[in-house]
Amino acid sequence: MGAAFSELCYPLGRFVMGYLYLIVVSFDGMVIANGDKPGLIGQNTLDYKDQNGKFVVRDLIKKLKLSSDGVWIEYISKGARKILYAEKVVDKKGREYYISCGYYPDAGRLEAIDLVKKGYTYMEKNGISAATDSFSEGSKNFRYGDLYLEVYDYNGKCIANGANRDFVGRNMYDSIDEDGRYFIRAFIEKAKKGGGWIDYKTRNSYRFVYVESVKIGVSNYVIACGLFPIAKPGVVQLLVKGAASFLKDFSIKEAMSEFIKKNGGFVKGDLEIFVFDFKGICYAYGTDYSKIWKDLFKVKDEDGRPFVKLFINTAKDGVGTVIYKENRRLKTAYLMSVEKDGKKFVVGSSFHVR
Repeated sequence: MGAAFSELCYPLGRFVMGYLYLIVVSFDGMVIANGDKPGLIGQNTLDYKDQNGKFVVRDLIKKLKLSSDGVWIEYISKGARKILYAEKVVDKKGREYYISCGYYPDAGRLEAIDLVKKGYTYMEKNGISAATDSFSEGSKNFRYGDLYLEVYDYNGKCIANGANRDFVGRNMYDSIDEDGRYFIRAFIEKAKKGGGWIDYKTRNSYRFVYVESVKIGVSNYVIACGLFPIAKPGVVQLLVKGAASFLKDFSIKEAMSEFIKKNGGFVKGDLEIFVFDFKGICYAYGTDYSKIWKDLFKVKDEDGRPFVKLFINTAKDGVGTVIYKENRRLKTAYLMSVEKDGKKFVVGSSFHVR
């Protein structure tokens, strides 16, 4: 199982998506694999307590021993409620482990904005040096689950980073994301224009980041907080934005080839990219190759609505959503309009509402 455990620990591998990653722990509490912090491998966590004094690992192992299925557990970590799912694994020698994945359900957009505003006020009152110490890794006052603060000057130099203190002092102006975009430059430009939300691709996912500009003395800084969407609406929006950006940057043929790859970057579980031109000709429909090059303009959903036509009409306004029915279930499609080589396209993805 050594090779499998090694793959689980690879931070850019297929078992990492945003802040979702896998942890493997033996039933005696030893960490065997950790997709976020490989440095924890070999440590014993049997006596780990959460912030309320709960023995998390002991309780989890106890539940797994009494159940033939996977189990859920809740505890408090980094000031926020964390939900973790785990299943028992037995190797060929009969050794028992659990494999788990957890997330913070309450760490959302509003909490990210609140954390930025809290950090903003602190910086104005206490200055840059205090912010570097207080915001950087290990801080308890400026951390909420996976939410943390980052600060950069307008030249791209990292002043504080709540996830990795090693970034402090490093100039990241030329840093690029997994789509090849200069994301720190984008933070700065957004802050200069009054701040707000921006996204970029990292850890095999898209990250929402809220940024604001703060002036300390005569210098300007960017203060930011980001999150990876857990809910499908957020994932779909970022997936479509990423596909639209990819189509703009590459040839139509190259883009469509990527959109239909089963193990490519534009297939996220049951979420896939579809592309139509404004006449209704299908250029890509996820991994369903049978629809490519077909005229689907008049195709109707199960309620008799011409949903491709609705996609096109909605995308003419730039961005929008359409609800339609497929397989007796409602689906929501998120859509964007892209112009490429003098031709207009609808780029979209959809998910089941219930």
